[in-house]
Amino acid sequence: MERPRRPPRPLFALAAAVTLGCAWGTWRGFVPLQLAPLALLPLLRGQRRWSLAALALACAFSALRAGSEPRSRDFCQLPAAGRWRELGTRWGESLGRLEEGGPPLALPEGALRPDEWVEVLGAGRAFRESAGPAGGGRLVRRALEPDEVRRRAPPPRLHLGPGDLVRPLREGGLARVAELRDPTVRGLGAALVFGERSGLPHDLIDRFTRTGTRHLLALSGLHVGLVAWLVAGPAAMALATLVGRLSGGRLRPAPELFRAAAALLLVPLGGAGAPVARAALAIALASLAPRLPGPPGRGSRAGRRVDGLSLWSLALLLELLAQPAGVRSPGVQLSYAATLGLLLATGSTLSSLRARLPGEGRLARTSPSGRRRPEVARIGAQRLLDGLGAALVASWVATLATLPIVWGHFGEVSPWGVLLTPLALPFLAAFLCAGWAWVLLPPLCPESLVELPARGLTSLLELADHLPGTPLVLPERPLLLVVAAALCALYAGAGPGRRRSARWAALAGGAALLPWASAPRGLEVWALDVGHGTAVLARAPGEGAWLFDAGSRDRLGTARAALMPLMRRWEVGRLAVVLSHAERDHDGALDWLLERFSAQMAAGPVRSRGARAALHLDIPRGALELPTRGTLSAKLLRGREGNDNEGSRHLELALGGRRVLLCGDAEGPGLAQLIDAGGVRGPLDLLLLPHHGSPSPFLGPLLDAARPAEVWISATGPPAVTPELDRRGILWRATGIQGPLGWCGGLSRVSIE
Repeated sequence: MERPRRPPRPLFALAAAVTLGCAWGTWRGFVPLQLAPLALLPLLRGQRRWSLAALALACAFSALRAGSEPRSRDFCQLPAAGRWRELGTRWGESLGRLEEGGPPLALPEGALRPDEWVEVLGAGRAFRESAGPAGGGRLVRRALEPDEVRRRAPPPRLHLGPGDLVRPLREGGLARVAELRDPTVRGLGAALVFGERSGLPHDLIDRFTRTGTRHLLALSGLHVGLVAWLVAGPAAMALATLVGRLSGGRLRPAPELFRAAAALLLVPLGGAGAPVARAALAIALASLAPRLPGPPGRGSRAGRRVDGLSLWSLALLLELLAQPAGVRSPGVQLSYAATLGLLLATGSTLSSLRARLPGEGRLARTSPSGRRRPEVARIGAQRLLDGLGAALVASWVATLATLPIVWGHFGEVSPWGVLLTPLALPFLAAFLCAGWAWVLLPPLCPESLVELPARGLTSLLELADHLPGTPLVLPERPLLLVVAAALCALYAGAGPGRRRSARWAALAGGAALLPWASAPRGLEVWALDVGHGTAVLARAPGEGAWLFDAGSRDRLGTARAALMPLMRRWEVGRLAVVLSHAERDHDGALDWLLERFSAQMAAGPVRSRGARAALHLDIPRGALELPTRGTLSAKLLRGREGNDNEGSRHLELALGGRRVLLCGDAEGPGLAQLIDAGGVRGPLDLLLLPHHGSPSPFLGPLLDAARPAEVWISATGPPAVTPELDRRGILWRATGIQGPLGWCGGLSRVSIE
């Protein structure tokens, strides 16, 4: 029997060539070696109408366009004026951006109102991420003073576009959502109905991330599909019927037209983001396809067949031609990788699963006892099982398809996300229906109807957050190894009898998860560049990682951008946390970090942070020997009691005759009492100065008692104590000047490798 010939898909070949070209121009030849098979695959499947010359030309054109774009947009390249779009408030600042694009901007809270037209007069102050030896340091936003922006009247418009017509509807809908009393329900309503996530609490967003359901917060194809199926579909049928009856049968509009129009209307209502735009366009084209003229061989009334792979290719082509550098965006990569995996592997994986089940997953008409089942109940149960199986398979396929991207960009994944996504779908669907009813039918929708599914969704995630592996921190691994494991697992699940692929998937997955990191040669200490703050990581042979403070007052991403990459490279399994005192520049990143690493020991005021640690220790004053597993000696030192800077704790680490002292913020009486009690004993190989190198009156006695060979200072700019250090001939380094600082067994400069 001859196998059916697959239809030609020239758009897929062209999309693969354009993707290859954009990657080539963006990454300068690193990724093309990995993406080259994607461009050649369509040619090997019989795409003979598209010559190699045409694909090579498209690839070269895309590479030139992507290579000509600047890698980082400078502030001077931004539009000088535009509409202010607020993204949220944090730490007394209002974060936002101009609608015309550019990096995020920060202003004092309340300086501007949303949707005001402003003109940028100055360059502002650049804010960067915290940096470690394994990553970080990117420009994340610019802080402007109030006199660096000026309000101005909006420019005159000669015509109203679709966005101008729909904007009042969106603003009215957001105002209606703001009437909800519960802040969590209010934030979820604005995010899931209108794509406005600025009102979501940060702890709730991180809970979605930890449980592997962060994609449920992004207004994308899942949400647009649910709204089109549950809300727009019935509304389109009712509207088409109403128009037909009012016209006396003279007009018979197709419901597909109203469904396509409703899907396109969701784009401006949902904030006009790229995910909602591409999903709405795909649904609109799929709705109109049966009404379009068919191919010449089938006749004009046959309609068009919806080909998901061609729609995927068209959307990718349009997006990359409009913005070639979008190929390096994690959002674009995740969206298209998940959709491609669902298109190619969901059906075959579901069929393979059903073939392994008894009766191919079909409920028999009679029970095992021989009693006949009611037909209505059997059909309902069968549809429920089919829907649950399809949802589980789709979640599994999407997770595997996006695993290499998640592994490389975020470094964490929740294995429970595969199960939680199908379990959360009923709550999400009910909340979307109730949210739109709350906006469109105010008199008929009580507030409790919106609160019930929202509380069910948050309760499900709160329960799942206590499960182990929420999330699972992934070690650094070669991209090709992770891609091979994911592809082998997808191929093995898409058909029966593919045991060799399953074995290869298990082998690659095991190789990716097994420990690779080697133990250090001696005591290794790293001070991360966190600006005005402190974050120090240390490790020793036979020990886990020791973390002394983790916070910053003027840098973002201390945990995600600086600490997490280094801990992934070290493959931290055991963690001991020592907190000098509870202030944001010392503990701001601990909450995020301790949700991902369970501390075996926590010393200092970490107990009040809700840390999940096996052992909590603290002292009022004096010295306390901390438990260790090997030959490392660790002491907790404190000059006096108190919750202020002078009550700070200090950490002394010693191994093989090498001694390191990491100081908190005590620089006055607390430091003096510690020195007088003999808590500081020299000579030290390394000393981290207290309070970010401020000119303490007890700096001289501290240096006399410590006699350090090297001094570190964790501060934003040049420290004020350097003249005294130079006068004494002490080697000093500062994170604000040299960046992340490393020390290992007396070698003042070490490589992270």
